[in-house]
Amino acid sequence: VNFESVSLRGERPTAEVELSAGSFGTYRGSAAVHTGLMENNVAMYARFTNFHSDGYKNNTASQSYSFFGSVGYFGKKDLLKITAFSGRSQNG
Repeated sequence: VNFESVSLRGERPTAEVELSAGSFGTYRGSAAVHTGLMENNVAMYARFTNFHSDGYKNNTASQSYSFFGSVGYFGKKDLLKITAFSGRSQNG
């Protein structure tokens, strides 16, 4: 498995919240936090997203959530990174 995530080390501390809504009972919300590189040489990033829609036709509803988290330690000659993700999707 090969995937690319956000850069832990080079970013500044940020927090982000996104909310959106639309037709047919559709809404999406997400929140993310990024610490940037802290004084103890550790950086963290986490994101949670939730989505729901009643769907256009009968039995086309959709509901899902996902979580992504990453923690890294940046030493002088070493790097330790732990990444975790989870999610669930249910369709009508």
